[in-house]
Amino acid sequence: MSIFAKGLVAAMEDETQAAELAIDETGAESAEADLVEATDISADVEAGTAEVDQATADADTLERIADTAETAEAEGGLDPVAAEIAEVAVESIYARLGVQRSSYPALESFSGKTGRKRATQLAIEDIKETVKKIWAAVVNAFQKIIDFVKNFFGKLFDGNRKLLARINALEKKAAASKGETTGSVKASGITKPVGKGDKAGVLDILGSTEGELKALSGWTNSIIDKLATTAGSVSINQSAGKDAGFLDNSKAAIDLYKEAAKVQSFNGKVIGPRIDAKFAEKSIGDSARGAWEALKDFAITIKENVPFTDKPEIEALSVAEAGTALKAAEKIVQFNLSQKAAVAKFEAGIRKAVEAAKKTAETAPDGEGQSAIVEDSRIAQRAITATGNSAIKAFTFGGKIGTEIAKAGIDYAERSLATVKAAE
Repeated sequence: MSIFAKGLVAAMEDETQAAELAIDETGAESAEADLVEATDISADVEAGTAEVDQATADADTLERIADTAETAEAEGGLDPVAAEIAEVAVESIYARLGVQRSSYPALESFSGKTGRKRATQLAIEDIKETVKKIWAAVVNAFQKIIDFVKNFFGKLFDGNRKLLARINALEKKAAASKGETTGSVKASGITKPVGKGDKAGVLDILGSTEGELKALSGWTNSIIDKLATTAGSVSINQSAGKDAGFLDNSKAAIDLYKEAAKVQSFNGKVIGPRIDAKFAEKSIGDSARGAWEALKDFAITIKENVPFTDKPEIEALSVAEAGTALKAAEKIVQFNLSQKAAVAKFEAGIRKAVEAAKKTAETAPDGEGQSAIVEDSRIAQRAITATGNSAIKAFTFGGKIGTEIAKAGIDYAERSLATVKAAE
């Protein structure tokens, strides 16, 4: 799914579509409706981060094509075969991002030796200008994604407040119960979010969710703090000696790398089974450069479903167990509602990091003898966006899975308490 229908660059340049990406902030009438809307927004967040990642990869590809063309320019320009290969790659990227060709030369321009060099120069200029557009679009897209994240949590907060009201009502009902529950209840909406098909398993997950959410929240907050610091530490000294890179001097990247690597230790019952992390397996020691290179390949994938043996019904909770489930759900809900400050902090950190990535792209020198600095700039840009994308995914995932599990516990308690009448 794409939230940038015309391509990321075209969409960010088109104020009309940018306005269309605005989200309806009106409140829903029920917790279920809020959660459905939050789920829809989380899908947009996932799609947006994927498109940003693709755009940064496309920018990297275009820069390397420009590098190759510059080498060829020194030898008289791209020959027709090389020019055609480059055009196929460039056209594919332009089409995906919605970029309009401006000065990119036609293939015929590369056929004669006299015009080949000039055509190569024009191609290089067009590609480099497009890369600037891509980075401007990436920054703007991140702003839109941050807005989606804010609205996502807005819907979650609304939904969780309504869930809290349900909990309070059900706790009163449980306290007033004079009989005991009996039989089984419908499992739909309970077992799938939790990832367990039996009563003991559901209660176990309910009991462990709050602690795991706190751990995940602590990790994402730390990642954003360190990402903002690391991104802000990038300083390109254009007066330094030729061919001198700059990443070796950015020691903050080591702390960020070590924090990011902790995602692999999420082996709990809720978070671990649902997060897959792609991470460069390497020992960086005290190498800031090694940390940057590892971070540019950092990626998180969220698994929506955990395999388990599902059945249409599940054993009803006893009245006491229903009370336990409600208490566990209340802890999760209260934690979710306590995340408002974390959302604001997260937003500020991501904005700072993305602006730093943009600055890195804009200030990197362009000229002979600067290849190491240019390469470092590319690594930094990819590392910042990759880590930011991963943090966004983890942050929204925590809110979503926590709310789903809390609601499953509430539904389970409500359905179980509804069987008390038959036992009286």
